Amino acid sequence: MIFDELRVRSLHCVRDSGSIPLRSLNLLVGANGSGKSSILGGILLLKQTLEAMPHKRALIVSGPLVDLGSGQAADGFEMSVGFARGAIAHDSVLRCVEGEPSPACTYDSLDVSFSHEAKDDRVDVSRFCLTDRSQAASISGAFTGGKWYVSGVPSAIAGHVRPRFLGFVPSLAVGPIRPPDERTSVLVMDVCLRSMLRAQGVAETFKNVSYVAHHGGGIGRYLGDGVYLEEVPSGVRMTRWATDGYADRHAHEAGITLLTRWLEERLGVAANVRLDTENRRNGTRVLVADEPHGRRRINLAAFGRGISRFASLILAVTGAPRPGCLLIENPESCLDDGMQAAIADFLVDQLGSGRQFIIESHSGPFFERLRGRASDPKLAHDVQILSVEREDGWTKVSACEAEGAGIVTGSRQDARAITVGRKQQFRRHKVSKPRARGSRVN
Repeated sequence: MIFDELRVRSLHCVRDSGSIPLRSLNLLVGANGSGKSSILGGILLLKQTLEAMPHKRALIVSGPLVDLGSGQAADGFEMSVGFARGAIAHDSVLRCVEGEPSPACTYDSLDVSFSHEAKDDRVDVSRFCLTDRSQAASISGAFTGGKWYVSGVPSAIAGHVRPRFLGFVPSLAVGPIRPPDERTSVLVMDVCLRSMLRAQGVAETFKNVSYVAHHGGGIGRYLGDGVYLEEVPSGVRMTRWATDGYADRHAHEAGITLLTRWLEERLGVAANVRLDTENRRNGTRVLVADEPHGRRRINLAAFGRGISRFASLILAVTGAPRPGCLLIENPESCLDDGMQAAIADFLVDQLGSGRQFIIESHSGPFFERLRGRASDPKLAHDVQILSVEREDGWTKVSACEAEGAGIVTGSRQDARAITVGRKQQFRRHKVSKPRARGSRVN
């Protein structure tokens, strides 16, 4: 778990989501256009900005994860992120002078605002706030009149430091005014070095965020050259897996072991999942398996889009970094009710692995399964369902209250409406045309 709080303002349809407390497994439910994807998009905007380093822009609005079209769409965008304990790498022992502590070196909450410059069509940081919640102390900065004004800096170094940015992540750097004595100079260098290390730790935290798209094309995006789906010229969909390095191979082997257990023992659709080398030169391999009642070797994608989707989700999770956060968009895509329940069970089983999940879904069966698993008293503090609604143009995100041991109230009706809507839609497709009078019935 790396995030314990989140807030998004002025992004797409979200004016202000309010403070969203996060747990290890978080499910966002709501109608289309309520702002669920925009909440995930706020995190992805920050992630794609840091992954594109080095660059001179504070926010990249058009990239492989999010494409806003122009910087104007991000004008006024604000993001507040609270980091869980231990999510940010420690700043080691770079403290050589005992002085006044600075939140710039120990902050665990980041609040940053962006503004659009029409002249250069770029988005830059206009305001930031670094808060150490344990000490109830903060450092804030605002860009006004072409100059940065920073408050909350320790009095011993005030006036001798200036803000510096790693993408959008602020830190302190040595300012243009030289310190009056050697002790102050050492203190300034000490604070600036630790602040820089803190900023690098925050940047690495965002790089540990993985995105799982709702379609096969996203597989290659969040695992690099790992698991991806493609269509060969003959039209056959192939599931491929490229291995790079010992760490990747270790994660791949663990993923295959877990995938075999799910497909063979719990679902009974395939057996003996394994990697079959296709090209030894570039290390590309194909995931194959045996049919449950035979020894015929078959590509995993040939079992159907649902099975390949299920396999991709499992391999994406097992290949994600720890600690890390996975943003999963509509995991129920291409899956029937039984497979959706299996995905919910799999995600619950991953609690305690060091990975955090923020999931967007419209599925009634997936919702009901996760709600049922959340009734376990042992999971009451790890799983939550968040309702995303729009009221008078404002997005409201609220955690559903729990009855007893984590049983969600106020959501059964929503889930029933989703399920009934799906059944009615299915019935509409099943209605046949009226039979002509006098025609025979075979």
